[in-house]
Amino acid sequence: MARSFTCKYLVLLTYTPRKETDIEKYENWLINVDNPFFNSLNKVYHYSNWKVLGGSENFGFTYFDFLTFNSLSDFNTTWNSTEVREFTSEWRRMWGQAPHSDKLHLNARVFLLEKLRNKFQEFKSFVSINFNKKDIYLKKYSFKLIKSLRDEADFEYLKIEFFHEQNQISSDINGKLIVAPL
Repeated sequence: MARSFTCKYLVLLTYTPRKETDIEKYENWLINVDNPFFNSLNKVYHYSNWKVLGGSENFGFTYFDFLTFNSLSDFNTTWNSTEVREFTSEWRRMWGQAPHSDKLHLNARVFLLEKLRNKFQEFKSFVSINFNKKDIYLKKYSFKLIKSLRDEADFEYLKIEFFHEQNQISSDINGKLIVAPL
């Protein structure tokens, strides 16, 4: 049975762990600690971790996460919870590029988006992300930026498309799944 990627609201987190990070250890931490934590939160619909494989431009990050919610209320409750604030503070301490800075965007850029249309999309192991600055109609699976939660946004629209094989994609960002809920 195909897994679907359906949600009304998407939080896109983009980041690069600090240079001295042991990547194997970091990705194991994502699998064993980070992903189970976020997917255990009652109001989180889906949380997955991805590694950037390439793309047409350098966007300045090597990892990204999809954190999805069915309502803004679910997002606000979760994002502003003590539990999430403490967990993300620990992530910054362990992996962030500027763990002691008040400028949280130096560790991760975070954006809240709303889905523009409801269409079934099968969740797969590879993904393409295209960013768009203009108010144009993008074909299927489009999201519109509601607000930037950390840092200024340099896009207004986002297109996400999933693929079974890496060689099927060519976009701004090409990513490979590290871990997602079953």
